[in-house]
Amino acid sequence: MEAASEAAGVDVEFVVIPRRSLTVVFNRAAPPTFEQVRASIEVIEANRRWFHPADFVAALFREA
Repeated sequence: MEAASEAAGVDVEFVVIPRRSLTVVFNRAAPPTFEQVRASIEVIEANRRWFHPADFVAALFREA
């Protein structure tokens, strides 16, 4: 993700959440609210087996 974001010129922040074995990545130019992060984590946890990391990269660049 880091290489893809750098190639696209997007400055990202990585937030590791060890208790959930999860890393949240967001665009620093448009940081999410705490509520948005919490809602995203809830959706990811509920659907973890259906998500693929590429889905998150695509979402990251859609928001840029």
